[in-house]
Amino acid sequence: TSAPRQAYLATLLALPVPTYIHVPLALNAAGARLAKRDGAVTWTELAALGIDPFRLIAGSLGLSGSTPGELLQQFEPARVPTEPWTFVAPG
Repeated sequence: TSAPRQAYLATLLALPVPTYIHVPLALNAAGARLAKRDGAVTWTELAALGIDPFRLIAGSLGLSGSTPGELLQQFEPARVPTEPWTFVAPG
């Protein structure tokens, strides 16, 4: 419900209206919804382990690169999974 408001605000500010895509639900190794309250690892915890969370999540979506810029250059909305995907944190 926020997308129309954001588009309207962008129009009012003379900014380009963003293109939106649906990102499917991330699941844990057990197939349940990935949620912090269920013991999922946080971004900060991954970083503390020396793991780049951005690259780890991008890798889970089939992207590879050493910088966010490289990952963005490869990004194709058509490659985003349409079904829920499983994120397995290292550990």
